[in-house]
Amino acid sequence: MTVAADPDGVGARAIADFVDLDNKRILEIGCGKGRLTFPLAEFANHITAIDPDADAVGRAVAATPDHLKGKIEFFSKGIDEFEAPVGAPHFDLCIFTWSL
Repeated sequence: MTVAADPDGVGARAIADFVDLDNKRILEIGCGKGRLTFPLAEFANHITAIDPDADAVGRAVAATPDHLKGKIEFFSKGIDEFEAPVGAPHFDLCIFTWSL
C-alpha cells in the first residue's frame, strides 16, 4: 500500500498563500523524498533541496518530474554540512518543515 503524504498539495498551497513564491530561489532544508519540493517548484524559480538521508534524496531525484528537472538541485547533506556552490545566487526563502 502506497501512502501519499499530501496528495492534494494542501501544504504547498498553504505556504504559497502565506508567502509569494513566484520566481523565488528557495532553500528547502529536510526535503526528504520531495513531498513539498515538487509542488513548490511549480511556483519557484529554483529550489536547492537538502537532506542528510541519502536514500530519501535518491528517491526524490528519481521521482523528479521531467518538467521540473532544471528547477531543482538536490544535495544529500545536513544543514551543518551544506555550503552553497561558489558563485551561487542568494536564497530568497528558506523552508524547514517536517524535519524534527
